[in-house]
Amino acid sequence: MIRSLPKPRRDYPIQLKKQRLPGRSRMTLALAMVCDNGLMLAADTRISYQDGLIAEAPKITGFQTSNVTGTYIIVHSAQDANAANSLIGDIQQGLEDNRFPENLPSIEATIKNEMQKWYVPIHDARPFIQLLIGAAIQGQSRRILYLCEPPNTVARVYENYKAIGEGYGISDPIYKWFEDRFPWSPHACLCQISYMMYRAKKLLPGSIGGNTDVALLTDAPTVPFWINRLDMASAEAYGINFDRYLSNVASVIVGKNPEGVQEILKTAEGVHSCNLLYARRRFRTQFEHYTITQ
Repeated sequence: MIRSLPKPRRDYPIQLKKQRLPGRSRMTLALAMVCDNGLMLAADTRISYQDGLIAEAPKITGFQTSNVTGTYIIVHSAQDANAANSLIGDIQQGLEDNRFPENLPSIEATIKNEMQKWYVPIHDARPFIQLLIGAAIQGQSRRILYLCEPPNTVARVYENYKAIGEGYGISDPIYKWFEDRFPWSPHACLCQISYMMYRAKKLLPGSIGGNTDVALLTDAPTVPFWINRLDMASAEAYGINFDRYLSNVASVIVGKNPEGVQEILKTAEGVHSCNLLYARRRFRTQFEHYTITQ
């Protein structure tokens, strides 16, 4: 006689039927760049999910603590935008409650503590999240930049540029063109960021797109300056001209054109006209009296 298996007791764990979880969002391009007397953080606004759904949402948070000792800008690159915003809210509250707001080790410990508290209750399928946190603190001679990743990574960034997200492989080589002439003016940095974003959106349209948000961090206790989205979009539109003249320069250098001198002069004229487009671009902020020009 074949003996049947015993029926499970009621206190056995119930095996739930596996369900398909919502698709995680794809990565983005978020970056920070030091400029003359400031720090800029930027990101696109596209959230692209694996199931093809596309949404638009800001990925930058900027705030000044109520005690007016610090100004912060936080930008995220995450598989789950809602989870990232939840974490950023916790970090913001922790910085507000920090008892030693002018002490860098205390700030770093606060960020790490908030990430650990957020990380522990999350289920095993934790979304990948990276943050860039820029800070202007009273008593500090320069702006501070951190690369953060839950649960424990709070790494000080000493370089003049840092990018996270899927688009860093596009923006990093472009920044190499500019880094030797640091420090750049805020206007020049905005033009550079606009080209990086143009290239990233062109080459990775499934992950990067929408508007470009840029925030400028100056000295505490000044609030962050938000760059007008339409002005950034106008600067990004110059990217196609930039590409055309880069291509022309490359053709002149490696080509064997018998009319090489004339071709060089024509290319130089085109490069100059492209330069004028960027030079004349004005970048407005939320304050009518503060516009960034060359």
